[in-house]
Amino acid sequence: MKLILLGYGRMGKEIEQLALKRGHEIIERVTSQNRESIDQSLLKEADAAVDFSIPEAARKNILDCFKAGIAVVVGTTGWDQHMQEIQTECQSRNGALFYAPNFNIGVNILFQLNKVLANLMNEQQEYDLEVEESHHPYKKDAPSGTANALTIDILSHGREEGVIGEHKVLYHSNIDEVEIRHKAYSREGFAEGAVKAAEWLQGSKGIFTMEDFLGFKQ
Repeated sequence: MKLILLGYGRMGKEIEQLALKRGHEIIERVTSQNRESIDQSLLKEADAAVDFSIPEAARKNILDCFKAGIAVVVGTTGWDQHMQEIQTECQSRNGALFYAPNFNIGVNILFQLNKVLANLMNEQQEYDLEVEESHHPYKKDAPSGTANALTIDILSHGREEGVIGEHKVLYHSNIDEVEIRHKAYSREGFAEGAVKAAEWLQGSKGIFTMEDFLGFKQ
């Protein structure tokens, strides 16, 4: 595939390395310095774009990809307020969008385990719930998009120096506790998931998430 990277920070660079290893070509790296020079003709040269930019830029990036007729994978969070407009444009332009707060396969399995565990624990009133997350100190949004995707309250939120990312769901009582946890040791898993999502999205039309990619939807 020919890819355009919309955002070339730490994740953008990690995605570039993984994409090249998997035999893909990076035809442009878009930053705040050169964004205004990126036009439809350049976008149309790509098979897909991968957006790890900022919330303020994500909406325009997505819409520009729809106009250019290329698939777009979005890991940027904080643009949900534009979802209705994006859904409408995606349908009218027959676009392809894959978005996720976290592309790590393991943490998305945690999401599914959490849904099952929450249903099982719903009637167990003696258990209290805690959700903890810790991230590397560079992540801007708090609580993270990943924690929001758990769909349960964040009772404890922290950022620990040197921790790439850890999420833990804990039910505890006076006599025992039940815990599920995911810990990422590097950004490679997140980058690999984003590149695999771009590969998977080729030839598809519509809006997709990790639940579609991993076959979780019934």
